[in-house]
Amino acid sequence: MLKLEQRGGTGHFTDNGLEFTDRFVTKDKQVSGKHKFDKLCSLSEIEHRLTKPATPKTNGMVERVNGTIKNATVKAMTYQNIDEMKQDLNKFLIFYNFNRRHSGLRKEIKVRTPYEALKYWYNLKPDLFIREPDMFRSMVFEGREQCGET
Repeated sequence: MLKLEQRGGTGHFTDNGLEFTDRFVTKDKQVSGKHKFDKLCSLSEIEHRLTKPATPKTNGMVERVNGTIKNATVKAMTYQNIDEMKQDLNKFLIFYNFNRRHSGLRKEIKVRTPYEALKYWYNLKPDLFIREPDMFRSMVFEGREQCGET
């Protein structure tokens, strides 16, 4: 189940994929508000906005991350079942966020990983966050321990 959290004026900006919208399955090509993601956003009082169709630059960074994840997991491995795939994906995402160096991160803030950037921004503007970065880190690694993946 997808869990969304809100903190004052938060919104979600997504592409037009079927996992986010029914825009292109309705007769008039308009959002009906009946899609599961729209309902979840509405319940959480989160504004859901869509990119304009055929504008890859709008979410190019997200698409690049998706490509990196796919290339390291589902395109590189053969899985026996969905649980095996989920376990491998989880391992990669932990590596990606806590250990992998990212050249796209700003050099002037002297961080190498997304987690280090998160901590940096938390120290500057803690009011923007729902949780402290260390609390998030603990949740991630506790989840792995419970699954026997330490």
